[in-house]
Amino acid sequence: LNLFKIELKNRLRLLRKLLYVDSQGLVLQKGRIACEIDSLDEIVSTELIVDGIFQDLDPAQTAALVSCLQLDQEKRGPSVPKEIENQFGKEIRFTVLRVLSQDSASLKSTARNVAELTAECDMPVNVEDYVNQFSGTMAAIVLDWCRGTSFSELCGKYKTVFEGSIIRNLRRLQEVSFIQIPVLAS
Repeated sequence: LNLFKIELKNRLRLLRKLLYVDSQGLVLQKGRIACEIDSLDEIVSTELIVDGIFQDLDPAQTAALVSCLQLDQEKRGPSVPKEIENQFGKEIRFTVLRVLSQDSASLKSTARNVAELTAECDMPVNVEDYVNQFSGTMAAIVLDWCRGTSFSELCGKYKTVFEGSIIRNLRRLQEVSFIQIPVLAS
């Protein structure tokens, strides 16, 4: 029970530092935005929204960047296995950096800031692991899909990515668009 109280105190300290709640624990605007986000990393997503990262992106770029924010619900890790990212690393990094260079860098920078603040608030976090969980693995696939590449062409181009993984991630992305795009627009 005592550990729970300590963790709660540290989490509240983090939320205060990020201006999600005030000194009395009342939820502020950033906190309300974070409450609307449930299938992405809530804090990093909110920070990117507030920073205006999504404003100048076209729909395909927005979807690709949002796909980097999708964390596996069960593992809270990359949405596609690490070995796939390693195999396609150069191609994926090139595509993401070419199309989303500034926004991809902003994502990593924002994630690093959140992780460092989390550590400052005495909460256990490995900064590098936290930053690296925002994988660009699906970004290239999502970008191709949004730009009209057929599913069979995607499967041919990304042969080691299971078809089910592509479908699952695209469906999760669709859920985000129906539920959370109004938040991104605010």
